[in-house]
Amino acid sequence: MATSVGGAQFDRDGLWKDGARRRLRSFLAWIFPALERAIHCGHKPQFLPEEFRPAGRRRGSRKRQFVDLLFRYVPLATPRRREIARVEVQGQRQRTFGRRMDRYRSLIRAEYDLPLSQGALLTDESRQWRPTTYREATSGGSVEVTFTATKLLAWEGQEADPETTENEWAQVLLAFLLGRRHRRSETRRLEAKLRITQRLLEKGLEKAEVEPLVGLVDSYLPSRTRENRNSRTRCVSVRRQRQCVTSLESSESPSVKALSKGSNEESNGESHRGREWDFAWQWQPTSADGSRRRARSGNGN
Repeated sequence: MATSVGGAQFDRDGLWKDGARRRLRSFLAWIFPALERAIHCGHKPQFLPEEFRPAGRRRGSRKRQFVDLLFRYVPLATPRRREIARVEVQGQRQRTFGRRMDRYRSLIRAEYDLPLSQGALLTDESRQWRPTTYREATSGGSVEVTFTATKLLAWEGQEADPETTENEWAQVLLAFLLGRRHRRSETRRLEAKLRITQRLLEKGLEKAEVEPLVGLVDSYLPSRTRENRNSRTRCVSVRRQRQCVTSLESSESPSVKALSKGSNEESNGESHRGREWDFAWQWQPTSADGSRRRARSGNGN
């Protein structure tokens, strides 16, 4: 689902899902550390199809159910077993969310007949909403489903923690928190975007791994004013000097140009531990139909 932010369209759900698939272990270590520790490091988790047809529907019916992230793994404690984990990213408060978690649990158990763990990453902005259980009572008994829920808003006021954390996903959390704190300051959002994107590039990740992370940073630290509406995050690698240079540039915005100039001056002559990339790439907001547009330059494929 595309989200409109500052006049631009961002597929946040798709970015979270894409990034989590590419950096699964670090994603779980940050969001669901207990689950990450339970996975045998000698066996790579296997991603499973995310589309299900509810029982009782006719073959060929267009009605489908989709899950965000589903994978099978080998438990560290019992290597001969196989278990399944499902992660749901939820960006809005939903009254029927618990019932939906129960429905997906039933579909997955019926399909694979394996023990299932469920977790929810709540990226909404409601302070009170944090579901962890669903209970259904009838005259003959009751059923209760529990799941782990991690809420980004729970870190509000603790911005120093993700700023000093090595995990790359903490930088996305920091963008979420600073986007809320500086929602009325265009300049501070641009400064934060520049700083956070710089850190992500210094992680030494592959291009495909860092792209969805930078896309999420762009969506949580948007440009809302007319003069900065066309600004975008441009990440340029300099192979010759092993530098990762980040700039925000716009043909219309003096403030963005000033930030870009300052960043490049600070980066000159400074060595980073980032990967030596052979390409330069530019992240752009998605178009109105939700598709991504990305301009490439340099020697990238």
